[in-house]
Amino acid sequence: MKEIGIRQSSTGDQDVDESTTLIERAQQGDHDAFSELVRRHRSNAHAWALGITQDSFMAEDVVQDALLKAFMHLGTLVDVSRFLQWLHTIVRNQAMMSSDAVDLMGKRDPLLVVS
Repeated sequence: MKEIGIRQSSTGDQDVDESTTLIERAQQGDHDAFSELVRRHRSNAHAWALGITQDSFMAEDVVQDALLKAFMHLGTLVDVSRFLQWLHTIVRNQAMMSSDAVDLMGKRDPLLVVS
């Protein structure tokens, strides 16, 4: 499996402060703040999911499910500076579960190991 990197914004402390504010507002129930977080990080989430699923449509489903879980559990995030890592973990777990489900249904060829 290919390792997926997590990129933090390189535009400086202002972006970090703004993201922190958005996360804190979203934790307090501000739907607009969460929508902005989704807008900023959806493409990263899709790339992470695509790296695991290898299917663009499945990756989009994974992102939808992962973002819903993130929204529902945002209050459990203690260290807002780790938001991207937290989101990446949710996306990765969701992608792995989706990939496993597809494998169990037999809709994807299993990997063959040749010795």
